[in-house]
Amino acid sequence: MSKSKLRTEYEARFGDVDGKFRLYDAHGNAIYQEYPDGLWWKLDYDAKDNQIYYESSKGYWTRREYDANGNEIYYEDSVCGVTIDNRQMVEAK
Repeated sequence: MSKSKLRTEYEARFGDVDGKFRLYDAHGNAIYQEYPDGLWWKLDYDAKDNQIYYESSKGYWTRREYDANGNEIYYEDSVCGVTIDNRQMVEAK
């Protein structure tokens, strides 16, 4: 596998990166990582820094939702589908 466009553009501007390439958001959360062989993953977070999305270059992904207290109330992935869905319970309270 080759380097992604993102890594190529980053290295053109800031210089070569040895080993894995990782980017962080303003809160210090890892949001992207790419390995020398071209494999990568990316993450997204909500306003409370809870991980809400994960995706990999191999096609695997996850989605999560959290209640106001940070408890996971929804989980879905590309392999099993929805395995947790307590959103209606939270909305009913």
